[in-house]
Amino acid sequence: MGEAYGYKWASQFGESPTDTWVGALNGITGEQIAAALRKCSESYPQWPPAAIEFRALCEGRDPRNFDRDGIDSTYQHKLIERADRERMEQIERNRHLRLTDQNYEEKNREAGAATLDRLKSLF
Repeated sequence: MGEAYGYKWASQFGESPTDTWVGALNGITGEQIAAALRKCSESYPQWPPAAIEFRALCEGRDPRNFDRDGIDSTYQHKLIERADRERMEQIERNRHLRLTDQNYEEKNREAGAATLDRLKSLF
């Protein structure tokens, strides 16, 4: 998987098998793994599947969840998770700025007052 997905695999799962992956592949044969690896290129062309998704491929099931419009909700969920992670990182960066910037509250008040003045001018 590391060869097929490169840095994406390592960044998501690391260099060594995790307990999650070992558990997910428990009871799966080599033939099933080989078949699932072939299916990865069509089912997961951009990013590697999670352990449970790969197990579903091994078992001959399509782990993706398509809604009525034919949209893969599993992929949409990954986009939402990434957006949430980025939002939390931004919150953490802002928290760090608040701790290091002594004028943070004053700048916030000025920005709020300016916004309020702009809103008042609309009426």
